[in-house]
Amino acid sequence: NNSKGAKIEAIVAGKDLVNRFNITLHMGRKYIIHGVTCSFNARTFVESLSLQFPTYPKHLMPFQEVQRCPRNTFVGMHSSI
Repeated sequence: NNSKGAKIEAIVAGKDLVNRFNITLHMGRKYIIHGVTCSFNARTFVESLSLQFPTYPKHLMPFQEVQRCPRNTFVGMHSSI
């Protein structure tokens, strides 16, 4: 946990969702994302990036395992902001 700054990356499809995130995220407001409470202490921007994913991912998870853990979310956090 890095309370002095963490970058949360999310992958969204379409500019409409990027605009929705930009409108939704406000300084000082608390959010609950998949059971994790978080708040933003600075203006947050969501950028639209064209990402290409490999045809075959490096890690595959069986569908049955995903079904057993519906609340698990894969999140990358970076403190280099």
